[in-house]
Amino acid sequence: MSPYYCSALLCRGRASIPCEHCSYVKYCSDHCRRRDCEQLHGKLCPHYQRIGSGNGDDPRGVLMFVEMLYGRASWYRAFETDENVCLFAKGCFETGSVIRHVQTGRLLTMDILLQEMTAEERRLTMMSVACWRIAQMHPNENKIKIMLSKTPLICHRCQRHHGDTFGMVPDRNFGGFLYLCIDCERQNDLVVDLFQVPWREESTISRERFPAWLQESLPSSL
Repeated sequence: MSPYYCSALLCRGRASIPCEHCSYVKYCSDHCRRRDCEQLHGKLCPHYQRIGSGNGDDPRGVLMFVEMLYGRASWYRAFETDENVCLFAKGCFETGSVIRHVQTGRLLTMDILLQEMTAEERRLTMMSVACWRIAQMHPNENKIKIMLSKTPLICHRCQRHHGDTFGMVPDRNFGGFLYLCIDCERQNDLVVDLFQVPWREESTISRERFPAWLQESLPSSL
């Protein structure tokens, strides 16, 4: 089971204190809980409370996408299971994503994603889309490094815990989203280049593309 890191931006503390109103985010301290409430979660919390209530569409996909954009959600959690990948894809489509196949021009839909792709193809496609979206929203900021600050420092090949970033390198096969220890990196061949995935995001991101129920809760920087 993956460790649960504090949800506050740039904090790697081990989380133990849940949000007072929903059970979907946790923090390492009351200070981080209050800080995140002011920065982002205070606006999103009412929507988290809708999950499982039967009141409207499931908002998890959109919420996951929004929190990734602002560096709160950890990337390894977003892409560690096929269910999460599909939720993230749903959130992208609900916020106006237009994803097209480079060679054929075919538009990607949830039906294609679920019925014609393997789990690994889904994962790589949505990771590529995530990279594009972060780069578009934050062209002058290294947001990927901020999000990777919550990556558990365990070599995904040998599963050994290495404690800190010393001696760990990004796995080129996963666009830097997963880490390898030095020993495993020496044996690592580049099998999949994330940025050669044949699907490309074509849309632009704007506040108007988000669902009406979320627009008023978005940070002013979007």
